[in-house]
Amino acid sequence: MTFDRLAAWCALWSVMGGMLGYAIGALFWDTAGLWLIHLLHVPLAEVNNLRLKYSAHAYLIVAQGLTPIPYKLVTISSGLAGVYFPAFMLYSAITRSLRFIVVEGLLIHWFGAQARRLLDEYL
Repeated sequence: MTFDRLAAWCALWSVMGGMLGYAIGALFWDTAGLWLIHLLHVPLAEVNNLRLKYSAHAYLIVAQGLTPIPYKLVTISSGLAGVYFPAFMLYSAITRSLRFIVVEGLLIHWFGAQARRLLDEYL
């Protein structure tokens, strides 16, 4: 399999895994999340305000997906915040494609055969 195909395949499955993370976050909020908020005596209005802020700035998923922050935290947080699912999918597809296709492609461009060998060996 060529590197381009492998990178696209990784991006696709990363987004698919992101769907699972989103579902975990959404289900956690509906089940244990509310219970935990009440247990910790955190005002629900404050939590809802934070959820709305995260949802309103969901486009930041693109930036978050390129940082060292684990993508699974981004996906679970998106589900917890109730980010509009089609927007979540769009931003996830963008960030994971950038991550796997562009970043690794640039590594090969800049470092040539040595980078290709390392990526083939460790991916």
